Amino acid sequence: MFPIKENVAGKITHVGLGIKARKIFAGLKVGPGGQMDFIDKSVVECACREVKEEVGLKYEPYELEEVGAIISHEPGWISMIRFYFARRNHGRMRQTKDGGIIDPRWYPVTKLPVKEMPIHYPTLLLKFLAGFRVEGSIALDPKGNLLLDTDLHIVPRV
Repeated sequence: MFPIKENVAGKITHVGLGIKARKIFAGLKVGPGGQMDFIDKSVVECACREVKEEVGLKYEPYELEEVGAIISHEPGWISMIRFYFARRNHGRMRQTKDGGIIDPRWYPVTKLPVKEMPIHYPTLLLKFLAGFRVEGSIALDPKGNLLLDTDLHIVPRV
């Protein structure tokens, strides 16, 4: 999930990112997110729960916009990752007891920490910010720092 801030004209000005604390991409800057739990009735509910647990922001499912869906061939597993923009955030972004995201903060879109993100994030995030939806698949090396293969389809979002 990418929490976003927009100006009065609806232009995205900031993106919420923090340092991933564990598992793949630990130590890199990402948006909050995670896997579905038994309590989640949908992927969107999962996204709302994860962002609240990891950075303290509250969203309703209707405040999310799916901007991409990627099949990720990661070291040891394959997963479907859905990317969302989250608008009209409620609350203050902060590090929570969950500890999954460290030092969450708002980054101006003109100063995104692209060199501190997973290898594929800058490409995807910049396409999302430019108004595109990205679908397809990616494959990462065993350490998650080299993009081995991509098959991405990029289309304008409506």
